[in-house]
Amino acid sequence: MKIKYLLSVIISSLLMINLANAAFTPPSAGTFTQGLGDTIVIAPNIPGNLETVINNDITGAVRNDINRVYVLQSGLYEQNAGLDVVDSTGTLSIVGVYAKGKQRPVWYKNEINSSPVAPNVIEANFTLKNVQYEGQDMQGAFPAGDNGDFVISTLNKRVELDNNFIEFSGIACVNGQAVAQGFKFIAKGNYFRNFFLGAQWWAGRVLYAKVPLDTLIFENNAVTSGGLTLLEQNSLTAFLLVDHNTFVNNIKYLSPNPFNLESYWADNLFVNCGIAGEDSINIMNGQDVDHIRNGIIQIDTIATATGNAIGLSSVQPRYLTSKGVADPTKVGLSNIIFYAAENIAAADTTTAWVKYMNGEAPFADGIVDSAASYLTWTGKTPPYGVTNFKQVLYNQRAIALAKGNKHIMISNDYPNIQYQKPANTYFANNTWALDTERANFFIQWNRSSDCYSVPNVTVPVDYNGITLDPSYRFNWGDDDPTTFPGPGNKEVKYTSAKGGITAFTDLPENFTSNVKSNIDGTTVGSLIWTGTTINTASELTAIKAAYSKDEPLSVAVGSTSVNVSSYPNPFTTSTTIEFSLPKATHATLNVVDLSGKVISTLVNENLPAGTHVATFTTHANGLFIVELTTDESVVTAKIIKN
Repeated sequence: MKIKYLLSVIISSLLMINLANAAFTPPSAGTFTQGLGDTIVIAPNIPGNLETVINNDITGAVRNDINRVYVLQSGLYEQNAGLDVVDSTGTLSIVGVYAKGKQRPVWYKNEINSSPVAPNVIEANFTLKNVQYEGQDMQGAFPAGDNGDFVISTLNKRVELDNNFIEFSGIACVNGQAVAQGFKFIAKGNYFRNFFLGAQWWAGRVLYAKVPLDTLIFENNAVTSGGLTLLEQNSLTAFLLVDHNTFVNNIKYLSPNPFNLESYWADNLFVNCGIAGEDSINIMNGQDVDHIRNGIIQIDTIATATGNAIGLSSVQPRYLTSKGVADPTKVGLSNIIFYAAENIAAADTTTAWVKYMNGEAPFADGIVDSAASYLTWTGKTPPYGVTNFKQVLYNQRAIALAKGNKHIMISNDYPNIQYQKPANTYFANNTWALDTERANFFIQWNRSSDCYSVPNVTVPVDYNGITLDPSYRFNWGDDDPTTFPGPGNKEVKYTSAKGGITAFTDLPENFTSNVKSNIDGTTVGSLIWTGTTINTASELTAIKAAYSKDEPLSVAVGSTSVNVSSYPNPFTTSTTIEFSLPKATHATLNVVDLSGKVISTLVNENLPAGTHVATFTTHANGLFIVELTTDESVVTAKIIKN
């Protein structure tokens, strides 16, 4: 259903908000209880021992210690049945022994009597630290249905994933659909590898929680071959921090949810993050800023009209009026804080891949050779041409809000970069993102009957001798479900008592960035390959400090090849504004004042590639913003009239 958005724009008085008094609410993470209970060390290399110890640590139906920490040692933990933990107030903590150079424990699943291993059902707070977790079982199966690996239930739950290597999760790693209120999810220093599941574009989720979230912190993680990574669709997230993450070859939305009350996006690297052509929201039948196209990073206001278009159950009770609708004085446009800085989106530049993403020939006829959708549940006749496989960092709605509201900021001082260089040039180590051969395979497979049926197209049955599910062909490391990564880039058979990486550098890939962050002095993207940890409190302080001094009305989201300059500047009566376009586009050149009011529209027409000039004349003194909008970007420059 198309959401009706609040379109009101705050006038100039709102732009004078004192940031020192802005609603910088701290993350509502609460007090974590791990360590308050005692510990039990679970012996490795005994099939079924992990779930037997944990599930039987009860007296009657009550856990013997509601905050007990279960310690895993180096070795293998074969799980034959699901965890079943019921304790609505305590915390289930599973922590691997960590020591430098020591292999971390491996938790994997193995069917017995041809009965798939059930998901882990946890009616408690949950933490998982320093564990290597294999999401698929030794028979190559995933938890049935829409469950995920860890199913969390009851109200007011907190989940923390810290320093784990989690591989091959199916529908989701964490399923919090049953936590209707008070959910807090924190993931730090993890590598979520090969989450892609070809049978379902909407799978490959780290988090599955279409519920109101009190806190979502996703920090210093890497996600490769992911699907819909953070599925928190159409529900209000009160606080969100996404910083220093690397996303590689993700083929669905990072998150389809634009409703965040206070959110910060900084120092993230997105490589080959696109959208597989399979649903109506991807279909470019217009540029409605309230619907399409979706950006990797999104922001919008929740509906405040009677009935609340996103659903009463999707807003925390504390944000509802006495009449049960979203309270605009608490979650209206003026309450939103949004900051995006030093994020990079890069894409592969192989010829076939670029043509496919852009819908160019030979992928342009809308039938077989196109990035097309063959979705049937829209009630229309497919195919539909899809021209936005390569996602933009920000959709038009986010840009419009950033232009009109000082507290909704897309940074100019700490600029975001989109498609400036080929994808792999952002990596310090020569790790491929998606090479030409795999790109060509993916193009054919994306249009094949293994996904959404396309006439006259069949999926290649073999890729480098691999005949497994096609999704595995875009993964790193060994795709054999009976092995898992060990030290020194070696794959270890699950029957061995050895196994488990000692550090992320044991893996064949290394996504260390070579782009320095000006916010905190480290590099953009995940830092896990350098062994760097991040203190959330100090990182958030640095990001807020950058936000508080950044320029208002700055929207630097375009390619740096689109340039705007003026001379003279400062000027006394008139100034010449010069701008260059790398290709033909519709261009609008506006001059706006600090309230966001358009003073003069100098250009509003289709223009060819090349350099263009316009003249701005005014008798009013002060600071003005020159704003150039093209089909793909918005860039700004400041001019001063003395």
